[in-house]
Amino acid sequence: MPEDVPPGLTPFVFSDPLGKRWPRLRILLLITGVLVFLGTVLFVETLFIAPRMTAPFSLRL
Repeated sequence: MPEDVPPGLTPFVFSDPLGKRWPRLRILLLITGVLVFLGTVLFVETLFIAPRMTAPFSLRL
């Protein structure tokens, strides 16, 4: 990092002086977590439900 930073500029790459990054990240993580949870629940539900597919009469043995 250069030692001669002009006044008024912060030398930090990830500076967030307004504090908007963490609320956005929390909302994004919450939405992602809810979607992953719902996807997991639906997947596990399909493992326990028997399929109700019946073959046409002409294909039955």
